[in-house]
Amino acid sequence: MKKFIFIYCLVIVKAFSYSSADIHLNDYEYKRYVRPQLTNISHDFLTLIGILNPEVKNFSSIHRPLTQILNEVHELKNNCREKNSPNCKTSLKTILKQIKTIMK
Repeated sequence: MKKFIFIYCLVIVKAFSYSSADIHLNDYEYKRYVRPQLTNISHDFLTLIGILNPEVKNFSSIHRPLTQILNEVHELKNNCREKNSPNCKTSLKTILKQIKTIMK
């Protein structure tokens, strides 16, 4: 389980290669067109993986919490440039709490 989560985190972090500034979309276009497509792609991927390997279907329940953790890690990398910053410490604490809830 821990190996699966670690590999999943590594793969997803590499997927954040574009930022919204690189694509030049306004908020309306992003919320109206891009976000629903990304949600559908994610659900289709999980459905396909569940069909191909029924054992992995049990892990679909932790997909959303893992995605939230990975988004927070991405924000942490962008916002925490200085070591021992108070914002970094609070962000790390929330990430660790979420990881502990998944591991239960």
